[in-house]
Amino acid sequence: MRAAGKRTDGPVSRLINRRFSGVVTSLLLRRWRPSPNKVTVATTLIGLLPIILYVNPSPVNAALAGVLVQAASILDGVDGEVARLTGRTSRYGALLDATLDRIVDVGVTGAASYAVVSGLGIGGLLAALLYILPVTGGLLVSYIHAQARLQLGSHPMLITGLTCWCSRDVRLFTIFLTSLLVPLLGWAALAAGLLYIGVSGYAYTLAQLILLYRVAGRDRSDSSRGGGV
Repeated sequence: MRAAGKRTDGPVSRLINRRFSGVVTSLLLRRWRPSPNKVTVATTLIGLLPIILYVNPSPVNAALAGVLVQAASILDGVDGEVARLTGRTSRYGALLDATLDRIVDVGVTGAASYAVVSGLGIGGLLAALLYILPVTGGLLVSYIHAQARLQLGSHPMLITGLTCWCSRDVRLFTIFLTSLLVPLLGWAALAAGLLYIGVSGYAYTLAQLILLYRVAGRDRSDSSRGGGV
């Protein structure tokens, strides 16, 4: 069952996550009808579990943490599916979900960066970049999506048509895949994944700002034209 997806789902959610989260949602609704907010809190706690493994860095722990990251990413869609299928969507539920997602994002990305810095034994500016770039890059993507909805009334992907290859599902899947590669290729694999998250996040944000500026410019131009009689 692919349940109650969203038009703004990222590619990993559309192709992978919804296939599994729909099954979980279906089982929950058959056996127990939990409130979406309770599901949000429960999946957040699961999403924080990889931190424990990353802050005790070893190649095996990195691989296990990656599996947990992807499992949590799949389960993250369940609360929204439950809300939409039961008609219990709410603004507060959306706010709670977005807030707790950011806590998981910062915690997991920061912990994965700590594992890389410890595993590679690096310090100084490079270590700082490995912490700051992926965390802020991911947050910028979420921020521009939220601000575009607030200021322009719609999701920027729907306004500009620019597909997001650094959305939350992609970021978590990147951490999952590159964490799995640590036992085979070393910590450089996870470092590459984190750098991709950071660089792609900044690049996507810049591209959206440029495109949204053009959209806003067209809107101003259209509104300035009077209707002739």
